[in-house]
Amino acid sequence: GDATPAPQPASPRPTMRPERPVATPTPPPRRSYSPRTLNDASLTDNDATSTVRLIAQMVERFHITRPKLDDQVSRKVFDAYLRDLDPERLFFLESDMTQLSAFRTTLDDELKAGQTTFPYRAYGILSVRIREACDEADWLIDQPLESLLPATPERSTSGWAQTSDQRTDRWRRLLYSQLATCIGDEDLNAKRKQLHDRYQFLVSTMLLRDKLYVFESYLTAFVRTFDPHAAYVSSRSQQAIDTANELRSSLAAPGLLVTETEGRAYANLLSPHGLSQEEALLMDGAQIVGIGEASGQSRGTASIRETTGLPRERIQQLLTGKPGSFVAIEVVPSTESARRVVTMKRDYHLVSDDKVRGTTIDTRSRLGRSGKIGVLRIPSFYGAPRDSRGKPTNTGGAAGDVARILDQFERDVIEAVVIDLRRSGGGDVNQAVEVGGLFLPGGPVVQRSEPATGSVSILEDLTTDAKCRAPVIVLCDRFTRGEAEVLASSLSDHRRAIIVGDSHTFGMGTEPMQMSVAPTQMFRGLSGTDRGNLRLATSRYYRPSGDAFQQRGVTADVVLPSLLDQFDVGEKALADSLPFDRINPASFRATNYVTAQVVSDLKIKSAARIENNSGFADTRGLIQSWNTRNEQSGPPFAVRTTLERDPSLPSDEFTRQIGAAGDTLLPASYYHDEVLSIALDYVALLGG
Repeated sequence: GDATPAPQPASPRPTMRPERPVATPTPPPRRSYSPRTLNDASLTDNDATSTVRLIAQMVERFHITRPKLDDQVSRKVFDAYLRDLDPERLFFLESDMTQLSAFRTTLDDELKAGQTTFPYRAYGILSVRIREACDEADWLIDQPLESLLPATPERSTSGWAQTSDQRTDRWRRLLYSQLATCIGDEDLNAKRKQLHDRYQFLVSTMLLRDKLYVFESYLTAFVRTFDPHAAYVSSRSQQAIDTANELRSSLAAPGLLVTETEGRAYANLLSPHGLSQEEALLMDGAQIVGIGEASGQSRGTASIRETTGLPRERIQQLLTGKPGSFVAIEVVPSTESARRVVTMKRDYHLVSDDKVRGTTIDTRSRLGRSGKIGVLRIPSFYGAPRDSRGKPTNTGGAAGDVARILDQFERDVIEAVVIDLRRSGGGDVNQAVEVGGLFLPGGPVVQRSEPATGSVSILEDLTTDAKCRAPVIVLCDRFTRGEAEVLASSLSDHRRAIIVGDSHTFGMGTEPMQMSVAPTQMFRGLSGTDRGNLRLATSRYYRPSGDAFQQRGVTADVVLPSLLDQFDVGEKALADSLPFDRINPASFRATNYVTAQVVSDLKIKSAARIENNSGFADTRGLIQSWNTRNEQSGPPFAVRTTLERDPSLPSDEFTRQIGAAGDTLLPASYYHDEVLSIALDYVALLGG
């Protein structure tokens, strides 16, 4: 790595105002550190140069925007990488930005030349600032709680700290917020020990980071400036991914899979067994920040070890243990910023929650209305299993499993089908096309544009008859994405289904492709060195109508009140997401299952029920609390915080409403009962 000049020394610790109510103890002298220089053997200079140069060429050639690397791109990469290194702006100072400013408009030239001076220089400075800040935190943690209140009014943290005084204030506020909720000295002392361990671990982890880690995180920051789903995956990380994927079918651990994004570990919930609805909601998609052994299902029995910065494979190892034992997992849920602890039982979880499931619900006892509704849950659009030669078989896969369940629905004489696509997405687009074909009498399912070739292809259902002719309700939420949006939009455009749920889906309209760096057909004469993989968006998806999924997603015909619908989630909330656009519509003849009058009647009937439903009244109260809190305070407002402040709110019903994992399809709740009622209304309006 490049020799890194020492950052300017931080200014002395702030002197507190005389009027502070609590005397401030004198801090110890600040220690001086030198920047880390990464000279380890995890990455050779020759491999780094050729890899960076090839990735820069591949981005310009294959990404759907066909970008040109210039000074504007350089500025975005500069800001993105520093944001990844210090997202909360707790370490760097403005003087560090001044020292690095020479790189702001030169990174495009560096990348094209295969140079990586900037990331190592920035990481060297960060290594000093982390040790300075954690030294300070280690001292502040043990001070009287009242002394942590900053001496100055709260300032915005949108920019880098101008001085070490400002940085100290940020740490005081952070530590105060983490300690102020403790009840009693015992709880406070335990929390202090946990914080000491956390920040000491942060330093030790930083000291263990090698050259390849910095290299990989920098290149990921670079490619993500073009779209938020792009990434560079080194061969070392790919091996870890492959190992983790082997665990999907049977986990001698809690029922979750660890994934890694931008150096952070996240929990993908594969099996929710043993978790409450609220715990499943908190865990799925949450960032893992700590792991400890627990003596039982109750919380607070474990000593949590900080895992921030640990490689994914190491975190997965910490999660595993003796079957039947318990592990406490500290997470930061995707919907809030506060840390939570969820205890899970280790077991050999046969993963079935990622497969298509179906059931028939008799609505007479549940709703007092006669009817049989088939409920179809499609969590992803997985492909068919492969034979011994690696070729896909003709059976299985999402489409095959849906067809099998539709056969059972026919035997059950169902009157309508509800397709649950909440939190669904990912997989094989051809499977989504095949599933669409089971409900359509032929025609286009999705259009795909490939800017690199200038072509637009139409993926269509080649059958001439639908396997299922029953009325269809598609249940979506803000996390319905990708291939699930392909299915929902095709049924909507063909007027084959009523879309119910949140106002719109996620809005992911690009198709990422993973390619080797560099493909031999493009760069001949290169050695066989494994330079890792590059994931880039190479094509866009469009509805049969010609509208893109991008940012807008699929809009609902009947919107049900939902707190999730108030969250700033989805493609349009991601940095550097691509804009909405449209192409020419495909040629097709829509069915007559859905008309404007039918949609209007369904809305009126649903609104009348919702108006008199106590469950939805509570949901409207949640929404009002959310909006009021956001208007008053501005910071992100957690769902769990709302429920804790007002225990009368229906937490169980709420978590079921937004699709927490569980064994029962559409379990009884005010929200699911309304979905079934809409299905019965739909059958009646069609004369069923």
